[in-house]
Amino acid sequence: MDSVYEEFSKYDFDSNEEYLAGLEQVMEQYLILQSQSDPEIAKDISEGVFDVSKIKPQDKEQLVWQAKVYFFCSQTGEILDLDDYQKWESERKAQEPQEKNTKEIPYSSNYEQLVDLIVNNKPIPGIKQIPDTVLGPELSSSSTLSERKKPWEQQKEKNCSEQKDA
Repeated sequence: MDSVYEEFSKYDFDSNEEYLAGLEQVMEQYLILQSQSDPEIAKDISEGVFDVSKIKPQDKEQLVWQAKVYFFCSQTGEILDLDDYQKWESERKAQEPQEKNTKEIPYSSNYEQLVDLIVNNKPIPGIKQIPDTVLGPELSSSSTLSERKKPWEQQKEKNCSEQKDA
């Protein structure tokens, strides 16, 4: 069954005109069914407009999946259960990151060269050299703000002004 799932996951639906035409028909039929309960969609359909964007995203996704399964099964003669395929796909995706994480990073022979460059104070390739820039007093701006008062100095001024008012 895995080979059928692999074949389905690699199948190029987007370039198949027959599938795309069938998907369009499925979406139009769904809109016709929805027009019975949605007056806005019914108005659009009476004007000959089939606005697929009015289909809820989760419904649209389900319709696309079902159309893909139907088309794939009719083209290949295979039997494919959508729920089983989605479970298989989620398990496969869950295994991929674990396989990537279990691979150890090989020890780099460049490490010794890097240590040698650092110890001998040589420039390291790929690292941008930032020049030491020290601004002299003539280039730096002069401060215009007065020094902030500390909390106890503010409290002292407040107490003095209260005593003067009394």
